[in-house]
Amino acid sequence: YAKYLGCKHFALAASGSKVMLSIADQGTSIPAEIREKIFAPFFTTRDGGTGLGLALVKKVVEAHRGMIEVDSRNGVGSTFTIILPANSH
Repeated sequence: YAKYLGCKHFALAASGSKVMLSIADQGTSIPAEIREKIFAPFFTTRDGGTGLGLALVKKVVEAHRGMIEVDSRNGVGSTFTIILPANSH
């Protein structure tokens, strides 16, 4: 599936009461000065972009009592990790 999603690495793991999904690429990194802004509604760096993609992902993850993190390093790429509770209680 990783190739279909256009990413270098795709992993799903469970640890105790958490489930983690990581998606990584080897593209250009996300500059530090905009990393804090990428989850804000309507923030985009793409021509014609709406800036809603990552904002919606964050809202859905948080609605399920989870969190999303990004690690981006120059020359390495970016990894997005979604952490969700393993149960719904």
